Formats: sequence, structure tokens, C-alpha cells
Amino acid sequence: SAAISACEKGSQLLQALQLLDEMADSQVKRDTITYNAAVCACEKDKNWRMALQVLSGMTDSFVELDTVTYNAAVRSCEACGEWSQALHLFDEMVQCSVERDTIGYSTAVRACEKGGEWRQALQLLFEMADDRVERSTITYSAAISACEKGSQLLQALQLLDEMADSQVKRDTITYNAAVCACEKDKNWRMALQVLSGMTDSFVELDTVTYNAAVRSCEACGEWSQALHLFDEMVQCSVERDTIGYSTAVRACEKGGEWRQALQLLRRLVQ
Repeated sequence: SAAISACEKGSQLLQALQLLDEMADSQVKRDTITYNAAVCACEKDKNWRMALQVLSGMTDSFVELDTVTYNAAVRSCEACGEWSQALHLFDEMVQCSVERDTIGYSTAVRACEKGGEWRQALQLLFEMADDRVERSTITYSAAISACEKGSQLLQALQLLDEMADSQVKRDTITYNAAVCACEKDKNWRMALQVLSGMTDSFVELDTVTYNAAVRSCEACGEWSQALHLFDEMVQCSVERDTIGYSTAVRACEKGGEWRQALQLLRRLVQ
């Protein structure tokens, strides 16, 4: 078990699986800890199919699958974009009476985000409350992002408020997901409100934050506000990238500010 774990930490999946097979050939008992190390090696290698094979081997060998086993397998599927398989495994934990923790729930919500399953993401948050499992910043951020991808601005903002009510820390990633939801909804005023909330909460605004807000204003024809935000990035020492410059130039186009557009292009080249 220790050797397989060492292989996992060294990102040596093949070696880990060879050791697992060698234990069977030598009739050395393979327990939950042994298999967990092998599943974690599959996760690290982003080999979700092999992770499922190891789980199948545990079942065939009548070895108990625990929270660690499932969490690693769910993470492996989620990391590979196999969100449907990740959620299937997470549901299987209930059927097998395996405890589901914050780590597992967070991974499942991220899987919902990737699959655009915002309703299921919200359902998982409700289940966490029912199971008295702590809802973390990561869990909420993934749920807000799922709502953004599903064009559910109201739900995203409600979750943001719920975090404050529940005293769950809201970080830059959390707020960025909310600003992106405002952008997708073309609600530039709400985007500015979220930015204001970040400042009031002493949360750092980064390039992603500003880019989403600038795009939101530009898309709504608020070119002056878009350019104001883009200039604010310099004052706040926030890096401006190609995406931001392109949006700002489009804002200049809408406002007929050709001189400012040329000036921005010169800065970009420099």
C-alpha cells in the first residue's frame, strides 16, 4: 500500500497498477487503503476509465469502497469532463450507504457546472443542507458558475447573498462567476453592483472581473462606462490583456471615439 501510494505521489500510474496486480499474484491481501492509493493514482493521471476499473476490481474482490475511494473516482471523472459519470458515481454513494462529504459534494457541483446542469447543482446544495454537510466557498462558487452557464442570473445572485447570510467566505472566483452571469444576462448595472460589493467586502478585483464587467457595459452600448472601467484597471494596478483591449476598442467604435481607439491599439502593441 505504501509503495503504491509512493507511485501515486510520483505520478507513476503504470507502476502503481503493476504493484496492485503483483499483490494478487503473490496472494497478498489488498484492502481499501491499497485500492484507494491506486484510484488516487488514476485520478492524478486523469485516467477515469482506469479508475472505474479499479472500483470494479474492489467490488469483485469484496473490498469495501469508502468516501475516499468514491471522491477520488468522482474527481477523476470530473477532471476529464465526464460529468455524467461523475454524478452517477456520486449518486451511487447513497445507494451503497457511503458518507458524502464537502469534498465530494464540491466535485459533484463542479461536474454539474461543466454539464450545464444548474438545477442539479442547486439540488446538491439543498441536499448538503439536509445532510448537514458544510457548504464551502468552492461549492458555492461552482454552483454560481453553473447558474451563469445556464443563464440564471437571479439564481446566481441569490446564492451570492446566501453565502453572506451563511457567513461563507466569498472570494474573487465567487464574485467573478457572478459578474460573468451579469455579463451573460447583459445586465451592466448589476455587474457594477457586484463590483461595488467586492470593493466593500475587500475582495480583490482581477483581470477576469474587469473584463467581464467591461464586456457587459460594451454589449449594452454603455461605451463610456466600459472605457471608464478599463481606465480604472490602471489606477488599481490590474493587468490589462488582449481580451480587455479588444472590448475597449469595440466600445470606442460604438462611441465614435476613433482617436482613443488608435491610442489603445498603440498601447497594446507597446
